[in-house]
Formats: sequence, C-alpha cells, structure tokens
Amino acid sequence: MQITNIVKFSHQIGLQIEDLVNSLNGNQLISFINPAVLELHTIIHNGVSKIEQIAEKHHASPADLPNSSFRSYQWLKFLSQKKWLLTHLHAHREFSSMMKSIIKNRSMLAPYPKMRLSIRHMNYLFFSRQQNGTLFVEINEGFIHAPEEIRKMILVATLGKKKNNNAIIRDYIRTEPYRSVMQALQQPCQPNRLSSRGTCYDLAEIFIVINELYFRNQIKQPRLVWSVRRSLRRMGTYEPDSDTITINRILDHRDVPAFVVEYILYHELLHKHLGIRESNGRRFAHTSYFRAEENKFKKKKQADQFIKDLNRILN
Repeated sequence: MQITNIVKFSHQIGLQIEDLVNSLNGNQLISFINPAVLELHTIIHNGVSKIEQIAEKHHASPADLPNSSFRSYQWLKFLSQKKWLLTHLHAHREFSSMMKSIIKNRSMLAPYPKMRLSIRHMNYLFFSRQQNGTLFVEINEGFIHAPEEIRKMILVATLGKKKNNNAIIRDYIRTEPYRSVMQALQQPCQPNRLSSRGTCYDLAEIFIVINELYFRNQIKQPRLVWSVRRSLRRMGTYEPDSDTITINRILDHRDVPAFVVEYILYHELLHKHLGIRESNGRRFAHTSYFRAEENKFKKKKQADQFIKDLNRILN
C-alpha cells in the first residue's frame, strides 16, 4: 500500500518544530497555552488521522506502508500524543541551546554559515551531513530523556572529532528512559494486513503456525513484510526499533518448500523472543542458547541445505 507524501509531511513537521523552538524565548514556557504549540499538535493529529483513514479504505493498516513511510507514521503518531509532543519540544530546545554553546568553541568546528537540528525516529543514533554550506544534525528520538552529559557527548561526537564517548552513548540506549521512548514509538497498532502476502506465501498465516508450534502463542505478531528486492545476502532480518521482520522475497516462489520460509521466520522470531545478550560491552545475538533453540526447528537440516543449494545455483 502506498500513501504519498507521508515522509515529506514528517519532514515538514520537523521544520515546523525547529522554527517553533527557535521562536521561543529562552525561559518561555512550552505548553498548550501557547497557540503555536496547540496549532502544531492539531496539524500532526489531523495528518495521522488522514493516514489511518486512507489505510482503512484500502482494508489495510499503517503497518502495510513501506518502511520509510511507516517509520514516519510511527513518529507522527508518537507526537500526536500531547505528553510526547511537549517532551520532544523541551528536548529539542535543550539540544539546540547546547549545540549553540558548543559551536562557540571554534577549535572543534568548521565555520558553517547555517546549522539545522532535528530529532527524529530513525534507525541510527545520530549523524551529521554537510550540504550547500549548511550542517544538518539529526538525533534519534530515543534521546529526548537523556541527561545533560549524554546530550553533550552526542553533540560533541556529531559536531566535533571526539568519538571516544560513543561506548557510553551506546550504553545509554540500553537504559529504561531510552527504551520507554522506543516502546512508545512502537505503540500498539493493527498488524499489517496486505504486505505480509506474497505471491505464494502469506507470512501472517505462517506466523500463526510457528507461534503455536514453538512459542505457545506467547509472541505478539510483529510487522511481517517481504523485502522489496530479491537478494542472496540475507534471508531474513529483525529490526527491533520498528518490530519488523523482513523475509527475502527470493523465497516467495512455488519452488521453495514451505518449511524453508517457516524456518527463516522462526529464526527471526527467535531474535524477537530472546533479544540480545551483552557481555563485557559486546553484543551477541547468535548465542549458544539461541543455537540450541534454533535446532528445535523440525526441518532445520533440510532448510539449511536448501538455502545452500539455492545460493550455489543462483551464484
């Protein structure tokens, strides 16, 4: 399902937020008493409602949108809640003020005529890019609750050359404040209805079977989609931030046995179910326990062999 201009609309909202924050006096209260804040919320709320209405007309849900549009929808839905919009605006103002303070230290930065700051729902923590003399800084929405020292580390890492605090920043994303924001961004919504359907296989139907056989129906259905392109690199991926499992479209073929698709989906559901183990600052997804659980799949050997043969044939 395609709904045009969702990503563009989300970028427009980001610009409106930046303009609103820059228009406020340093000590001016950010609240819905301010007509500009109220108007911004109304625009976001109406935009979210329109997306949901269009999806319903297609007998679909926003989760059926392409990945970039769905992520934008999640962010807009998040900001449509007054609590999170105010939290976002406060965080934006604090990041912006801190960035201006850091910029004064010219030994760290190139003299950019313009700098733009945005806080968004994205699949990376932060980054900066230069374009036409402007430095764009983008920060993950998960950091809106971050304490002052973490915010400063992020901006220094983004604006300057010091990268030695990245490990501390990565540690923060495993804290409850960060995770609470990410959970709010993944708020409950209807499972995707259309994008799980391939030419031969419906991932939603396979999920029901796998969930009952191997997980005692304990797993909530994630967003299940087929990849846009066929590839030999990875048969499946799980993205925790959007709770999305993507299965390689090359497997949606009549010559591919059902148990192969079931196995790949089972593997990715294990990632959702077990999460990532951490030890000495390192992260492990395919642990010995994970492998033991993976071996419980009844036709694992046959599925592994089919994938090996597929790679050899197509290469």
